[in-house]
Amino acid sequence: MKHLLHYFPNHPREEECYIRLAGYREEEEIDELIYRTVGRVPGSEFLFRGNRGKRYEKKLRTGRVSHINDCYTHPLDIAIRDRKQKEQEARKY
Repeated sequence: MKHLLHYFPNHPREEECYIRLAGYREEEEIDELIYRTVGRVPGSEFLFRGNRGKRYEKKLRTGRVSHINDCYTHPLDIAIRDRKQKEQEARKY
């Protein structure tokens, strides 16, 4: 993935083409690959425009972030997740 980001900056369709050639067919599989390998960092921000970004934010809001590694997670996404956890803890009491 890092090589694709290097060779195709700001061209998400080109990257998806090569990811599909590697055997990833479903959007969910491609999303998980991106989350797992590069995450949401300034260099990969263009990959999170449109539907993928909406799915990513929805996944963070619902708490299903099992494959998202914190070292690659955007600081805003970490803040959203932490705020949600605090809200849930406040509801318990």
